[in-house]
Amino acid sequence: MSPRFHLLWLWAMFAIQGGALFGNSYEWHPLDRLPAETNVVAFANRPAEDHQQTLSRQEAMRFLSQGAFQKDPEYGSDFMHAHPSGKTYPSCCGVFVTKDGSAYFWRLDSERLMRIVTDEGRRCFVSLPPPGAALLNDPDRTSAGTYRPSQNAGNWHADTYGPLSMPKTDEVRWFFNDHEPGSGPCLLRSKTAILSLLKVGKQVPCACLEDEFELRKNAWLTLPPAMAQTRRQFGGAPAEEMRGDAIKIGLDTINADFQVQGIIVTRKGKVFYWKQWGDHLLALRDDKGGCSVLQSP
Repeated sequence: MSPRFHLLWLWAMFAIQGGALFGNSYEWHPLDRLPAETNVVAFANRPAEDHQQTLSRQEAMRFLSQGAFQKDPEYGSDFMHAHPSGKTYPSCCGVFVTKDGSAYFWRLDSERLMRIVTDEGRRCFVSLPPPGAALLNDPDRTSAGTYRPSQNAGNWHADTYGPLSMPKTDEVRWFFNDHEPGSGPCLLRSKTAILSLLKVGKQVPCACLEDEFELRKNAWLTLPPAMAQTRRQFGGAPAEEMRGDAIKIGLDTINADFQVQGIIVTRKGKVFYWKQWGDHLLALRDDKGGCSVLQSP
């Protein structure tokens, strides 16, 4: 993406009205306080397609019950500098939801440092005393930033397409967009839009990465008008295809330029991560390796 287009892209993101797009910026809006551990009613790690390590609920809750709360945006870098021996876990992340219907998306920067961002975009750091949190599958990491090949190394993400029982729409208690995506701005969706896909969509086979590619390679996703106009005028990804305000996303464009994802939580506290692969494709995953894809008319 050219520097000129990047600047115009950022301008378009914040010019869009109605909350359709959330810029993945580093502007710091501090969180005033953490919830009590007793108020947490749902917890999940991010699905395995997005991370390598996992954290048990018990270990995650230690950050709430024993951690030191910090609002300062510089605290994270100061902490890591002060504890250089701490291993980093940039791909260990998840979410917990409280009784009042607030979502807290968390990510480990080290075994002692967790960063948290709420569904409203407020942030903080929480640090634990030594030795920090114990990750469930830490032995898969030989050193900070280095992974051992998994047993499915020849079949990438082979353990992330297991069976998944889909929730019924009347079982859904809470709905959230994920305001802290991996890269790019977050394209927001309403609860009504996603639950409509959940209600009318028909399950289609998706048992491996190749199946996912086949489903997504010809998918179209309608963009907010201002974003679509910017991409038509200044271009986006190479050889990008557009049809009106819709973009042919495939696998790469959606991951590189923007995210359309979030979570739904059932009345029983089950967390499902949703991703919209196109106007008519909705994928749901859990943190146990389950995956189900719905296609609407």
